[in-house]
Amino acid sequence: MLYPMLPPSIAIPVGLIGLRRSTDRLVGAVTAYQAGVRAMLAGHASYRGY
Repeated sequence: MLYPMLPPSIAIPVGLIGLRRSTDRLVGAVTAYQAGVRAMLAGHASYRGY
């Protein structure tokens, strides 16, 4: 994510946008994983009869 040929005024915002997108993707993946685990636990509990 380094842009040695670009001036800092361009490279820094581009790098921050890329970092923000990867962070949003990571947060989305973690949220989906937590939702899946929660749904699996809820389904398991209802299957067990709790």
